[in-house]
Amino acid sequence: MPPQKPITVEICAIDRASYRLEAHEVLLPGELGLFAVLPGHAPLVATLDIGTVRVRLTSGETKLFAINGGLVRVFQDEVLVLSRTAEGPSDIDVERAQASRERAQGRLSGSLDDIDTIRAHAALRRAVARLDAAGASAHA
Repeated sequence: MPPQKPITVEICAIDRASYRLEAHEVLLPGELGLFAVLPGHAPLVATLDIGTVRVRLTSGETKLFAINGGLVRVFQDEVLVLSRTAEGPSDIDVERAQASRERAQGRLSGSLDDIDTIRAHAALRRAVARLDAAGASAHA
């Protein structure tokens, strides 16, 4: 079986240089659910949700990135992710993300009359994505 042709993945955010990787697979948090992009994928433009992008590199290693929604364009074995924020494991302050998760959980478990539940849910999802990308999602 011939080696699988890699796809080029570029993850761009407003506040940092882009990540550019060669991969065999990308798993993305679409607004309608998770979806995978493999070599030869049909052209696509889709909206992304808050979550974790999983990139299976040509080396077999998997890299994780926390994103805060955005867009993805797939065209000719190139995947371009545009997001407000994109953080790799080394960019994430795990203690801060855990504190953010706990704050959001506290807001959601308290009286919902005094808070904006949509914002609290979004904060919780961002914190969980950061912890997932940092490999710390199992830690309480």
